[in-house]
Amino acid sequence: MCIRDRDSTVRTWSMVALGGLHDPRAIEPLRAMLRDPHDDVRQSAVRTLGILHATQSLPDLHWLQDHDPLPEVRQAAYDAIALIEKNT
Repeated sequence: MCIRDRDSTVRTWSMVALGGLHDPRAIEPLRAMLRDPHDDVRQSAVRTLGILHATQSLPDLHWLQDHDPLPEVRQAAYDAIALIEKNT
C-alpha cells in the first residue's frame, strides 16, 4: 500500500489520491498517518480528512491543532475542523 511507502512524497500523494476517491474506508488509514514523522504527510492527511468530512477524526485534528510542532500542520488542522463542522 502506497501510504506505507518509505518515501514521504509517495505517502503524501497517496493521501491526495485517497481523498479524491471520497471513500469513507480511507478515513482510518488517513488517521494513522496523522502520526507520521514527516510534516508534509501529516499536513496532507489532515487536509484529506477535512475533504472527506471525517467527523470521527475531530479529536485527532483538535490535538494536532494544539500540539503539532509545525504551524502549517496546525493551520491545516484548524481549516479541516472548520470544513468538517460546516458540513455536519
